[in-house]
Amino acid sequence: MSVLKLSKKYSSERLEAVCGLALEHVSVPRYSHLKAILASGQDAEYSVNKKLENESSPIGFVRGAAYYGGDDHAE
Repeated sequence: MSVLKLSKKYSSERLEAVCGLALEHVSVPRYSHLKAILASGQDAEYSVNKKLENESSPIGFVRGAAYYGGDDHAE
């Protein structure tokens, strides 16, 4: 319940980001960990890095037309 009460002081989006950050770095995150991250603002940097990571990483492997025999200019 204490963790959920943090969403009254901080936004629920920030709380969600902090939970993701804590789960990546701490094996058993506690209320004190989440509160400290929120107070220091570390979640903002984590959110920006996560967005950049999602935008820059391609999904799957992409092969060109030459691989499938559709490139007329292949030698």
